[in-house]
Amino acid sequence: MRGNEDRQEMFLYSTDLQKRIAPDHPLRRMKRLVDEELARLSAKFSAAYSTMGRPSIPPEQLIKASLLQALYSIRSERQLCEQINYNILFQWFLGMKPDQEAWDHSTFSQNRRRFQEHGLLQAFFDSSVARAIAEEAVRFEHFSVDGSLIQSFASIKSFRPKEEKDPPQGGDSNRWADFRGEKLSNETHESKTDPEAKLFRKGAGQEAKLSHSIHLLMENSHAMLDGFEVGEASGKAERAAARSMLARLSKRHWIWPKTLGGDAGYDDGKFLDSLERERGIVAHV
Repeated sequence: MRGNEDRQEMFLYSTDLQKRIAPDHPLRRMKRLVDEELARLSAKFSAAYSTMGRPSIPPEQLIKASLLQALYSIRSERQLCEQINYNILFQWFLGMKPDQEAWDHSTFSQNRRRFQEHGLLQAFFDSSVARAIAEEAVRFEHFSVDGSLIQSFASIKSFRPKEEKDPPQGGDSNRWADFRGEKLSNETHESKTDPEAKLFRKGAGQEAKLSHSIHLLMENSHAMLDGFEVGEASGKAERAAARSMLARLSKRHWIWPKTLGGDAGYDDGKFLDSLERERGIVAHV
């Protein structure tokens, strides 16, 4: 017999979120591991917040939401919050009740400075790497390092002379001005909306864009990410970040790689010599 759609709306529903999630769903094990690591950081979270005032969105939920955004390639925090509202899987992963609405997307922006000042995301990353090392998911011999560019949200029109305070004559705040004949340089210009962004291009013949740099350190055998760093876009950023990540790896986790692979961006005699002389690392560039 053909079934008919029941259009009668109910006021109350009784459901168990645990039963709605497949027993073999990969997020089940990840949720357990993530919750264990965040529980270890509870004291660090408490130290970052005041003991007075209205309760905040739990930092654990914000960190887990950021993890979901990366895992599912959600392009914005606005879209992330929208999906949390109707995605039962996300609500379960975040520990939210079915009738609990997602927070406003601006909550991420409001808490980003606090997270940075207290190193909360870095602490979660370091704790996760330490867990992987303890469970022998990382080998200590062979590592690779690489860097890339993150394009800034700042418009090229915001890249103005450092001493300029007001919009140029004949333009407006959005600077509908002609760049012809004007030399743009990081020495004399800066973005008025993102001062940390630098005008940089990855290679010859490519367009120069306002960018930041991101750098990753990976263990080769298990493709485990063991270090990351975001910084200024420059021709020396890759080598400086590699030194910084290797130093942090040895200081935080007591790991000294035997070899380090990299692309042509690391082909610098002083850098390669310092790796072998100071750290005993053989470079493959």
